Amino acid sequence: MPSGIPFFIGDSFFPAGRIAPGFPADVSIKVMLYHKTGEVMTYDYSGRADRYGYFRLTGEPLIFDQAGEYVIDYEARYVDVNGALWAASMRSAGVIADDTSTLIAHGGRGLDGFATSLAPAWFNANQLANRIGAGNNTRPHFPYFVGDVARIRDSRNGGLRPAMYIQDTQGNFEAWLLGTVPDYRNAYGVSINRMAIEDWLPMLSVVGGTQNEYGASLYSNLLVNEAYAYISAIRPDVTARQFVLGGNSPLLDLHWDSEDPYNMQLGAGAAGDRQGDYLFLYGGLVVRNAEAGVNAIVPYAAFASVGATDGTAGVYPPYRGAGGGATDGALLTFGNQRHDVFMHLTGIRPYQVVTQGEILTLTGQIAPTLTSQVAVVVTSPSGIKTQFSAMSNPLGYFYRPEHDMVLDEIGIWTVEMTITPNTTTSAGDLNRPIPTGTALGAQNWAFSVYVVSRTSPVLSWSRPEGRIAVSAGAPLNFGVTAPNTWSGSGLRAYVVVSTASNILQAQPLTLTGRTASFQYNPTTLSSTFPNLEADGRGTGASGSDVVYISFIITGTDGDGNANIIARTASVFHDRLYSVDTEILRNNE
Repeated sequence: MPSGIPFFIGDSFFPAGRIAPGFPADVSIKVMLYHKTGEVMTYDYSGRADRYGYFRLTGEPLIFDQAGEYVIDYEARYVDVNGALWAASMRSAGVIADDTSTLIAHGGRGLDGFATSLAPAWFNANQLANRIGAGNNTRPHFPYFVGDVARIRDSRNGGLRPAMYIQDTQGNFEAWLLGTVPDYRNAYGVSINRMAIEDWLPMLSVVGGTQNEYGASLYSNLLVNEAYAYISAIRPDVTARQFVLGGNSPLLDLHWDSEDPYNMQLGAGAAGDRQGDYLFLYGGLVVRNAEAGVNAIVPYAAFASVGATDGTAGVYPPYRGAGGGATDGALLTFGNQRHDVFMHLTGIRPYQVVTQGEILTLTGQIAPTLTSQVAVVVTSPSGIKTQFSAMSNPLGYFYRPEHDMVLDEIGIWTVEMTITPNTTTSAGDLNRPIPTGTALGAQNWAFSVYVVSRTSPVLSWSRPEGRIAVSAGAPLNFGVTAPNTWSGSGLRAYVVVSTASNILQAQPLTLTGRTASFQYNPTTLSSTFPNLEADGRGTGASGSDVVYISFIITGTDGDGNANIIARTASVFHDRLYSVDTEILRNNE
């Protein structure tokens, strides 16, 4: 699941993920919960990924039953046949909220650095910059309203500035601030009175008792108002920003631009964000003030997509204006496909290859980040259909463990998914026809899942095994061949090319006898998916998106049974990894 995602009481934690390259690594997850009551709970999960790098760990089921804060640590380790240790780790932190708080979390208004001027919640950044004299500074904040959409330019002047503010719908917290710090002005000179009127109260740490020149940082035991926020800006493949924010001072240069290399994380791209990239923007306010009677955990989520270098930044209501307000087009556009609503799946992904016995878990983040209904029909290879429909949480996180199912048949499973918004937006109620969507990468609202036997041999191919140096950005030619013992009639071949963000290709291949050929051509693909780096710039695994390639052949095996065989590979910029055979031998 995306790092930093806000949960609600009643949500379930999903201890699963995917490793690249696809090693059967030993994986451990530690979940630490810090409840509002002061209680600390720890949950541990451990296990091993399957032979394609997918893991879903066993352990005590975790349903969040109290509001609070969380920290989740992931660690994966694998020792290859040469004795080399491969290791990876990740930390996620955020909040667990209830729906009873009288506080509302907001992002920022207007353009970064111009809060004293006209600062609307929705705007075309070029028009607003011209009106207030901001010049080339067209960088928005996190959208003011939960569920809204930010547009980012692919340029050094693009990007976003994280910001988090507070609205008090009851008035006791606002009254306390106005009475306790009536002379407060933020770094832009905006008074606390104006901030209260416009519903963007600041996060302030206020010390009680005798005031001193050192403030809250050295006298935390004297705090009477404690306020901070978890911030996460997450692309599906990298973390753009993740930190705890104690205020919105411009002295902290927290923004990023679209050329940020993101500390050279795997797949970050030599040029940072590109047109077609997208981010989930998460926040979680924590406010404690006994004098005002406030002990609140408040969630926030919004969405951002990256446009062209000469595109226009801005902030808009969701669903292309279906709830009112202006629009800047679809959330994402790839070729002739326009997505107004979609789910980024983080459990089993579209067209994934997994082993028999794994659990089909449909979970992920919906964009826009608001409540939606998800209707699903799953068809097994033998034709058995299973249907269900369920709601996401209020910020679009979807997981219903009661609908998990065992992938107990080898072959091709089919998942049909329809996502229908069921919410009121920042601009109002949705008007018919209500926009709908599906899993990102699905074709005609459906996608396949390829299930192979745990002992299935590896599909033979025309390239060497192991780790192979390749030319970054250059086409790669492949040939895969069905086993000689399989019947030549009835063979079907497929290829899937994907990144963490999207499915780039999922199509049948033409067989000549028992062999199918395929060329992976990043230049061709980037004409439809411009966020795929194809120019070969950069060095090492951070230079471009990590690309996953899967080949699948189905047919009748030597025993006369319907069967399926696969091979997977990963392209890390200038390295091709195909370790299926090594893994199979290592596990024997």
